[in-house]
Amino acid sequence: MDHSTNDTVDTLNAMIQQESLSYLTESGLYDKSTTIDGGCRKLMVSWCTQVADFCQFDPNTICNAVNILDRFVAKQRHILEENNEQFQLAAMASLYTAVKTNEPMALDPATMSKLSKGTFSGKKIEEMEFKIMKTIGWRVNTPTALSFADMFFKLLPSELTSKTQQKLIFKLTQHQILYAIEDSRFLGMPASEIAFTAAYNATMMTLGKASLAAYQKLQQSMNVNLLPLKLESTLMFQAQNSGILADFIHLIPSQERREENRQRRARNKNTFLLVA
Repeated sequence: MDHSTNDTVDTLNAMIQQESLSYLTESGLYDKSTTIDGGCRKLMVSWCTQVADFCQFDPNTICNAVNILDRFVAKQRHILEENNEQFQLAAMASLYTAVKTNEPMALDPATMSKLSKGTFSGKKIEEMEFKIMKTIGWRVNTPTALSFADMFFKLLPSELTSKTQQKLIFKLTQHQILYAIEDSRFLGMPASEIAFTAAYNATMMTLGKASLAAYQKLQQSMNVNLLPLKLESTLMFQAQNSGILADFIHLIPSQERREENRQRRARNKNTFLLVA
């Protein structure tokens, strides 16, 4: 590996270690018979995503906000037994914190209050933010699945894909990751493994087995694994049914088309040789 590749691998391994020490979520957190379950969580994550889309925030901001929320709830389990308002307040305060951490411009408390349709005052949101920060030890610089995916892509051979294929792989990967943060079944799974699985699925959908060796080599260079088969299959299903591939398929030659082009080039070369 060259110097740049070694640096990327070192950075990834440092991110994986950081994740394992401070940023893992708890599996099954919302599976108990409580007032707040996986369905309630999904609604709030969806709301945060809509706000982020409207404000044109980086998708990493949403990943960060959800990680903050889940780690806070794991240490303040009484919220799961309380009414929806406390959980909603925690979700809004988590988004408020993530925006301040990740975006060039923060949302002020008054704006957050308006987004809650007056349910929570700016003061209440700031008080909950402070409580969250203390509870999670002020650890808000989450290594997100999207940031892991970006690093993984840097390690794939550049000649493996065209620009259009790279764009398709990125969109398929992002779709799977954003699905995973909404679905509470993925709690407890490292963001690095969600990213590696989503990137692997997207690349296999785009390139087929041609990409297998590259991912095997990538996996050998660091301590990262695919998700358990059931979760991996769930992400693959989401990618296959996203409609993203259909939007790109006309831009990417099929295997048959590539073979036809290869044969045509061979025939043209032979014709040139005969003429010469």
